[in-house]
Amino acid sequence: MNTDEVYSKVEATLDVDIKGATERFCGNKDLFLMCLKRFAEEPTFGELKKTIQRGDYEGAFEQAHTLKGVCANMGLISLLESVSGITEILRSKSYDGLKEEFEKTEKLYSDTVNKIKELIN
Repeated sequence: MNTDEVYSKVEATLDVDIKGATERFCGNKDLFLMCLKRFAEEPTFGELKKTIQRGDYEGAFEQAHTLKGVCANMGLISLLESVSGITEILRSKSYDGLKEEFEKTEKLYSDTVNKIKELIN
């Protein structure tokens, strides 16, 4: 598949603000797709999970905030909204609903990464 075909499949398959993401990547579709592939391989979500499991909520906030920014830059709308929920729970330091929000986000993250890997090999 060529770049335009992969790009079109990404737009059709993922909940992505493709127009906004493309603008952030200065119209460079190849760069966007390369960064999307790297997103599927980067460790921030795994680190977020570890920090939450350890009860290191300050560290978890840093990881969640980082992941939120990456999702925003990549235009991954649903994942951005879900990670934002975790970020706000951690920011509030109440931690009510953190487990449930994390489980929801973990499934969404896993689904998103699997779709990216299927589309961009």
